[in-house]
Amino acid sequence: MRLFLAPAAVAILALGGCYTDPNKQLDEMQKTLDLSNTLNELSSRTAELQLTLDSLRVVVAKQDSTIATLANLAGVRYVR
Repeated sequence: MRLFLAPAAVAILALGGCYTDPNKQLDEMQKTLDLSNTLNELSSRTAELQLTLDSLRVVVAKQDSTIATLANLAGVRYVR
């Protein structure tokens, strides 16, 4: 009888260590989803900012070309 109880006690202790609270698992899953949503939003904002920055670079390049042309027409030295 003792030979049967020792492995059974070890098995019960081992299985007891595997138990996790379902509410804790749900909280962790929710935190993971929230983090994923936040990362997606940040990625979207980063892409939007990159697009805006690229657009501003085009505007600045056009203005620089216009200033250089006007300076050339006026005979004024213009250094970029």
